[in-house]
Amino acid sequence: MPIAFPDFKNEHLFWITLCGEVPTASRALKKQMNEEKEWLASFETIRGNGYIRLRSGGTSKRHVHIDIFSEQLIAGAGKKRKAIKSVGQSGIQEALSRFLGKEIVLGLRAGFKAKLSELPEAGIIRSFLFTTKMSDVSLKLEGAKFSIAGAPVQSITWNVQRDNEIGITVEAESLKQTISDEYLINSVSLAEKAFNVFVLGKVQNEAN
Repeated sequence: MPIAFPDFKNEHLFWITLCGEVPTASRALKKQMNEEKEWLASFETIRGNGYIRLRSGGTSKRHVHIDIFSEQLIAGAGKKRKAIKSVGQSGIQEALSRFLGKEIVLGLRAGFKAKLSELPEAGIIRSFLFTTKMSDVSLKLEGAKFSIAGAPVQSITWNVQRDNEIGITVEAESLKQTISDEYLINSVSLAEKAFNVFVLGKVQNEAN
């Protein structure tokens, strides 16, 4: 079965990066990974085109780097947007299928955006959005990084952007999994659950 791509149904999600190594890669697979430097393909989503980029090889010859991002992330980028050329889904599916059944150890980073009004007032982000004045001097916290223990994700970074939007990055390290046709979908689901619980303040059964 082909590897399923995220549908970007979650309006808050804009990109996800998976980066790590295939420790059990055979000599033949390492040779292929080193020869095929980069693949890029577009695919249809609920929010327009999505893009997936695969890079592999590197010094260790076991390195894998996957970027998946929505069309909205590059909207208005002008020439940069026009420069994106797809090699076709069949090509990138063939490249990804070589990892099926292989154990992979990757770090995960996923980027979200949310309006300030969507965040709970008692949540971890709005609780730290404050301005302090000392005489004629004012200090305002517009970003921070939270470390998390005891959860699949290890950190959440946020910063205030324009129009009262908050950019949020969810990160997890050293995720050891076996690549299946649902691997990318499951990785997105992990990031979305962390975003829902820690950022939007939903309880676990609401985040599913």
